[in-house]
Amino acid sequence: MMSLLRKFLSFFYNPQKHAAREKRIRLEAGALLLKSARFQFPSAGGGSIEIGSGSLVGCHFVLEHPEAKIRVGKHCFLNGGSTLIS
Repeated sequence: MMSLLRKFLSFFYNPQKHAAREKRIRLEAGALLLKSARFQFPSAGGGSIEIGSGSLVGCHFVLEHPEAKIRVGKHCFLNGGSTLIS
């Protein structure tokens, strides 16, 4: 039952809106997040993600430590099958 609810809610997931609400994610002008983009931050808080202008990103970001930082440069493309771990 829970997986059915999770699938239903994932239909409405918008990573662009999620990133706008999350202070640890910084998108430069022109950066776009694909629907496949996912973010996993450490439970202790902290960590940051920066995505450069003109980038098209759909990967899964996993930050394991509060000091972790992932920076994606300008005009990069990361597809949905990629996972970046820091």
